[in-house]
Amino acid sequence: MTLTCKTQPPPQKLDAKLQFRFYRDGRPLGLDSNSLPEFRIPAVRKADSGSYWCEAKITSIKFKLSRRVQIAVHRVPVGNVSLEIQPPGGHLMEGEKLVLVCLVTGGTGDIVFYWYRGARGLSLKTKTQRSLMATCEIPAVRERDSGQYYCTADNGYGPSLSELVSITVRIPVSRPVLTLRAPGAQLVVGHMVELHCEAQRGSPPILYQFYHENVTLGNSSASFGGGVSFNLSLTAEDSGNYYCEANNGQVAQRSEVVPLNIKGRRTAKDAVRDNVCFCVCRSIPNPVPQESNYFNSQAPEELHPDYENVNIVSGDEVYSLVYRVQQEQPSAAGIPVSDVDLEIQPPEGQLTEGENLLLICSVAKGTGTVTFSWHREGTVRSLGRKTQRSLSAELQILTVKESDAGRYYCAADNIHGPVLSKLVRVTLSIPVSRPVLTLTSPRTKAMVGDVVELHCESLSGSPPILYRFYHENVTLGSSSVPSGRAAFKFSLTAEHSGNYSCEAENSLGVQRSDRVILNVTVPVSHPVVTFSPAGAQAVVGDVLELRCEAQRGSPPILYWFYYKNVTLGSKEAPFGGGASFNLTLMAEHSGNFSCGADNGLGVQHSEMVILSIIGPPSNETTLITEGVTAGLLSILGLAAAAALVHHFRTQRSSGNYSPREFQEASRTSNTNPQEPPDPVQLQPVYDNVNPRDSDLVYSEIWSTQHTKENSANSPRKHQEDTEPTVIYSDVKRAYPDDSAGQASIGDSDLEDAAENYENVPSILSALDQ
Repeated sequence: MTLTCKTQPPPQKLDAKLQFRFYRDGRPLGLDSNSLPEFRIPAVRKADSGSYWCEAKITSIKFKLSRRVQIAVHRVPVGNVSLEIQPPGGHLMEGEKLVLVCLVTGGTGDIVFYWYRGARGLSLKTKTQRSLMATCEIPAVRERDSGQYYCTADNGYGPSLSELVSITVRIPVSRPVLTLRAPGAQLVVGHMVELHCEAQRGSPPILYQFYHENVTLGNSSASFGGGVSFNLSLTAEDSGNYYCEANNGQVAQRSEVVPLNIKGRRTAKDAVRDNVCFCVCRSIPNPVPQESNYFNSQAPEELHPDYENVNIVSGDEVYSLVYRVQQEQPSAAGIPVSDVDLEIQPPEGQLTEGENLLLICSVAKGTGTVTFSWHREGTVRSLGRKTQRSLSAELQILTVKESDAGRYYCAADNIHGPVLSKLVRVTLSIPVSRPVLTLTSPRTKAMVGDVVELHCESLSGSPPILYRFYHENVTLGSSSVPSGRAAFKFSLTAEHSGNYSCEAENSLGVQRSDRVILNVTVPVSHPVVTFSPAGAQAVVGDVLELRCEAQRGSPPILYWFYYKNVTLGSKEAPFGGGASFNLTLMAEHSGNFSCGADNGLGVQHSEMVILSIIGPPSNETTLITEGVTAGLLSILGLAAAAALVHHFRTQRSSGNYSPREFQEASRTSNTNPQEPPDPVQLQPVYDNVNPRDSDLVYSEIWSTQHTKENSANSPRKHQEDTEPTVIYSDVKRAYPDDSAGQASIGDSDLEDAAENYENVPSILSALDQ
């Protein structure tokens, strides 16, 4: 901001070098006066608001002051808030440093920065600084620091929010543990062995690989953590060392070696299982030979019954025979899985954000090793996979969030092809996050009559959400919305200044926003000017107090005082109310007085009030008139006196001068009593007498000789005929000479400022006096 002082020196001093100085609220700006008529403030701040004026010095005692200018510095609201993270990408390893940088593209004054984690708005840090950028550091991140982050910035106009940024903190996998699960203590060829590998720590997904003597057997991924299994049908060559490896994108970890010893081949007894066949025969007379068919059995002649029971019942013979048949087990293909079902806990799939979800996949039938997998509709990758010799398996999803809502299903497969379950819906109820209240006004400085709109919004929360708006904890209104934000409009009055807040509520709880302060600026009303002492008349020399006050208006208010539309001065009321200006009255102050009030929203002027100044008494006015006349006669006398003085000095130098002769000549020369004495005959006694009184100057003293004849006919009586008459012609000035007086006076005022002349007659006892 640049302040410029413009003025014009008097015509007689056009070459004078002016010195300039600038002021704010009565305090000088800069160290000293300068010849430059400009003053620059590089970066204005709210503290620079105030009343400014400048001073132009012509000499050390003569100067001019400009009118005061009220400057109000308003802050620019923050805009375009964004959150940046370092390192970029948002993927960090546990123990690394995370830097959150909150940026704004605009905004002035002190800005308060806030950082939050999670949709609920867990506050991390607050910083206040005069900068468009601020940082928040987490020196060593942990797994719990994963999530979504955002920041807000506020410089008094309400907080502005950034977009959400996701942070993923990955935990390196720990050393996995390999375990063998076998049907018996001794492993033989043909046994099915399950290899299970699991790392106790590590961010998913984790890729597991199984090895036999450094040769890869296979791999499996655990999308949500935990371990995986690998099934192996043993052969004679499968003896040896086994281990597994876990990797989640960082450093791979290898388990310890587990040896596996296989003993011989599987016997026939191990290859079959016992079945009991009940044969019930009934004797029929003359039976017809029947051809028998045998399934899953050796030839009949190879069957050997263990025992034979013969029950004889009257009329018929019934033979109950029990044979032990050596039946081979089903082939390796086994029985396909069927009737796959997905069960959810808690039941019905109703969860609150932050709870754990358990998915149980089960099959009614199926032999051998079954691979279970879990899926969410709309996603390509599976949520998890497990291979085990079981008819059911579980998958747990810890701390569910909003994105986990949807429809789930599972699949089961034992090499006959996957069989899918029915879809099961999972719904999440999300508590409302702490709402953010913003205020929208048609201008930077809210004024009475403006329509203001309040917006309240929670970034997360299950609908419907009920929003309530408050002013100083008094409810203004409420609104329920299925999604998004709620708004409330109202027209401002002077009473609407104060603190505002809002609440967001759903079925899981209530959250309240931070407070937002609103200052409603009220324009000044027309001020009223009054006099103290009261009345329409005053006397010259009185001290008059001009009082100006506006009944309404937001402070600070600057008052200006005017006489005949000419500025007398100004006063500021920083806390509202009125202001006063004192004036010592002079004769020229009769006229119209008024005042103006301004608080930055426009100047309002008062009505004009007329004040009459009472002048000096009437006898003094008469003397002034007479004095003017005598003064004019004195000027004529001065010219005559100068001629006489020159004449007498000439006679004195020639030696022919005698005062008595002059007196006699005076008596005889004035023979006509009706005629006034000739001015040439007047003898000056004194030229000029100045008693060093600045208010009284004696210009001339004249002596005239009156005869008895003159005395008899003269209106003025004397004590003696021969005594001279002396006339004092003095000059009285109405006002002392004042170089710092008023710059200009109207024509009507010049008559009042004229000098007073007065003639004082006096009789002296002797001419020498």
